[in-house]
This record gives sequence, structure tokens and C-alpha cells, in this order.
Amino acid sequence: MANKIDLIQVYGPESQDGLRDTYDHWAGAYDDQMVGDFGYVGHELMVAFLRDHLNKDDRILDAGAGSGLVG
Repeated sequence: MANKIDLIQVYGPESQDGLRDTYDHWAGAYDDQMVGDFGYVGHELMVAFLRDHLNKDDRILDAGAGSGLVG
């Protein structure tokens, strides 16, 4: 099972290295925990917005970073 975290761990590190370690630990559970435990719906809002503003044949380049949960 992937490693879930308490959000205090995200806001608690006092260094970049500590924060990086927290996200490294959390990476495998990030999407599931954000949606399931924290109720994140940004990805659903983005789909609804784009559906109303793009044409059927439009293309999107997702050149972001992270898990892709929003993209």
C-alpha cells in the first residue's frame, strides 16, 4: 500500500530537502488521497470548464509537472 500522509507533514518541513522527502514518501498515494480523503475536485471542474469552451477537435498540450490529476 502506498504511503498516505497527514497534511501537517506537508506544511511542517523547515527545508526544501524535508519537503522533497515528504512528497517522495507521498507520491504513490497522492492522487487517491487527494480525491478520496481530502475531497479534491479540481480535475472535475477543469473538465466541465473545458467541455464548455473547447471544440470537439481542439487539442490540449499538458506540459505541466506532477501526477497529472488536474491535467
